[in-house]
Amino acid sequence: MKTIEETVTLRDGRAIRLGRVLPEHAGMYRAYMMEIADESPWTGTLSDEVKDEESQRERFEKSKDDPAHFALGAFEVDSGKLIADCCLDVNKYKKVRHVAMLGIGIVESWRGAGLGRIMMDRAIQAAREDDEIHKIELGVFSENAIAIKLYESLGFEHEGVRKRALRQPDGTFMDDVIMGLWVSDSVG
Repeated sequence: MKTIEETVTLRDGRAIRLGRVLPEHAGMYRAYMMEIADESPWTGTLSDEVKDEESQRERFEKSKDDPAHFALGAFEVDSGKLIADCCLDVNKYKKVRHVAMLGIGIVESWRGAGLGRIMMDRAIQAAREDDEIHKIELGVFSENAIAIKLYESLGFEHEGVRKRALRQPDGTFMDDVIMGLWVSDSVG
């Protein structure tokens, strides 16, 4: 999928640089994952489950030239710190290869400034430019109303609910809302 490199100013005036997450970002990516795992109830990973730096490096090395993987990072312009990521992964199995799974995360202090919409727009555009991808799917915690509203505004439709599929550390169960967006008119 297409590689994106650009600097963008958010609604609140802060500047970020969008670019591919690469193997040399492994340590930074691990620190970012630890931060969002600790601060957000909406991430699917707990901090004690975040992979070590070498495992992250191997993952990015393996996927950096993979046309079935899109990894977009948002980096703070002044510090270079990774503050968000958005990934699309295409399944390797032929019957579902037309579907890309989307995941997105944003450091809490950067939420609410339009960064999620910008990253989602770039991911959707990359999927539309890929002849193999016809649909994007994602799962979202049922209680994450802000994210659901964003996805709906981008054209994602509710396709189903996995009841009590997610469990918070305190034992609370939540539903996983499955949403999809067709990015291609070709469905045959």
